[in-house]
Amino acid sequence: MKKIFASALFLSAMALVACGDDSSTGTEPEQQTPASSAVVNPDTNLSSEAALPASSDSGEPATLSSATVPPTPESSADAGQITPVPFDLATEVAKDQPYVLASATNTFIDIKTFYQGLAAGEKRILILRHGRRNKDDSGLEAHLTEAGVEEAKGVGAKVAGTDPFFYGFSDYTRAKESATYIAEGRGETLSEANSINLSALNGGWYVKDSEAYSAYETEFTSSSVGVSSYEYIAAWVYEDKYADAVYNLAERSVELLVDKVIPSVPAAYNFAVFISHDQLLVPLIAYCTNKTMGFYDSNTWLHYLSGIGIIIAADGSRKYVPVEGMDW
Repeated sequence: MKKIFASALFLSAMALVACGDDSSTGTEPEQQTPASSAVVNPDTNLSSEAALPASSDSGEPATLSSATVPPTPESSADAGQITPVPFDLATEVAKDQPYVLASATNTFIDIKTFYQGLAAGEKRILILRHGRRNKDDSGLEAHLTEAGVEEAKGVGAKVAGTDPFFYGFSDYTRAKESATYIAEGRGETLSEANSINLSALNGGWYVKDSEAYSAYETEFTSSSVGVSSYEYIAAWVYEDKYADAVYNLAERSVELLVDKVIPSVPAAYNFAVFISHDQLLVPLIAYCTNKTMGFYDSNTWLHYLSGIGIIIAADGSRKYVPVEGMDW
């Protein structure tokens, strides 16, 4: 299992939640797009290549089995299937709390470990950051680099098997390319039949008011010398500040998982991979691990092709597992 690796880039990329995802440059963030827009640029001024330190080994969780998580009060799923139910946010947040508490960790496991050991009736879903992109191009149509293509194929090879995968991706070209090459790496071909374009996976999912968000960031980062967007993002992710600019972390995370991602997986599939952006995944991982992942304390950031895994048992209970696709 890997301890959180990322880089001291943590909050700088998140500071543009309305603008989106990772950044591999040291340039200024791009112009923010209103959160209500279908396309929100997830890139920021992060250097996701040279600046990312290597991971360090640490102990693994006692088990990856969803059986360790308290069952859902009402079981609505048959073995191997997810049955859509009417969505009530307050109810779903309350249901999710035992799963979040049981999933608290500050370490990642390898994606291959997550893939193995599917129990009867389980589904496993991955939400990953896209692959490596050109550091000078963070726009909607930015492509993966050659290294990013090969890394995505390598992740696919780690989860190669006979079980068909379902794929999802944001509106960004690099997200679809990541899904395409992960599929290729495991011997599949991405098609309309086995994939979905899900705009909810864009980077600005947590931003409620991009204008207010930008204003707070400017005020926060100019308050004293040396204060950066890192601390600003930590303030709302870990300290629940700026409620008029960002959505409630628990409510927005549960909405994404229960109302967007999980229902998108057809019942015929037991495995799914969704490709998103670090601006969405960092707060999501913080939520899913009960804020124990350590982004706040260690000023770290999320690697490419890493994210959160969701184990859904036959009774509907869930376990959240931070995963990394590569040894960085």
